[in-house]
Amino acid sequence: MPCCFATLKFRQCGHAMLFKLGCSKPECTEICPNKRRQFLLQTEYMWRCEDCVEFEYKQSSDLQASEWDTYYARLRSNPLLSQESRDSITLTARNREVRQEATRDQRRSGCVEEVQRVVDWVEEYGGLVWDLVYGHKRDFDESKTRLQFLRAAKYWDLIVMFDYVRKARDPWDKENFPHWIEELIQPVRTRPATPAAAGPGTPRSAGGSSAFRGFQPGMCRMAAMDEAAELTQRMTDIAIQSPGSSSDLDSETNYILESGPPRKISPDEVPRSFMSDPDDPLSLFFNADVVMEDEDASSTLSTDKDAEKEEPNYIS
Repeated sequence: MPCCFATLKFRQCGHAMLFKLGCSKPECTEICPNKRRQFLLQTEYMWRCEDCVEFEYKQSSDLQASEWDTYYARLRSNPLLSQESRDSITLTARNREVRQEATRDQRRSGCVEEVQRVVDWVEEYGGLVWDLVYGHKRDFDESKTRLQFLRAAKYWDLIVMFDYVRKARDPWDKENFPHWIEELIQPVRTRPATPAAAGPGTPRSAGGSSAFRGFQPGMCRMAAMDEAAELTQRMTDIAIQSPGSSSDLDSETNYILESGPPRKISPDEVPRSFMSDPDDPLSLFFNADVVMEDEDASSTLSTDKDAEKEEPNYIS
């Protein structure tokens, strides 16, 4: 009897994991020679491993923190703002920074938890395959029932490349099909290219980050369709607010949805809902040409027309 293993490869980062399922030799504590090795399960996960996910979010968090520090420094040194306005904008920006950090941490936790569930799935499924092929301790009926449950609960972006007890590709291709459905109805996201000859069960490359998660194939299709409809409606609303070319639509969409402190943009990029209003103190967020002046013992807002003609000085 051989020394059996299961493998899990992460396509985006190229890392891989090796699981030892069992060996017939009781004295085998590590790995047997090549001639006695056998792979019972080979899987590929479309995205990154846990360490790469943690590293990516750590870099993103450090970059955002640096951008916020730069923004606060420029805000404090802006001579066009009164102390009261500066304090108000700083408080609003602090709340926004905390909210973005909480959202980023929630996304990181979700990605890490999914990677951990994928690892647990491969390890447990491989152990069941070992029990069915070479094991003698568990009840075969119980193992088969658990095997069917794990197949139904498999993540859509975990591709089974080889299964010793299910060597035919057709069943796995059907269960992996929601991945290609999601790719077709959401073209705005970067997805692995569909192979021309290998079939839908063996994609060749991967790219992008996934925000779509699902267990059952039917649930995958429904969730993907709902998410695509929501994104389409959101972009339609933006187009109604600020009509223009497709490039303008993309820039406005990125401006509204991107995270991080406010940045310097051209007046044509600002959607109508973000244009400065003299009666709205929050307009200082998007137009720094508004200054505070004392007139008749009261603070009023005025705009420097000459500076506006040359180049708007936006807070970024």
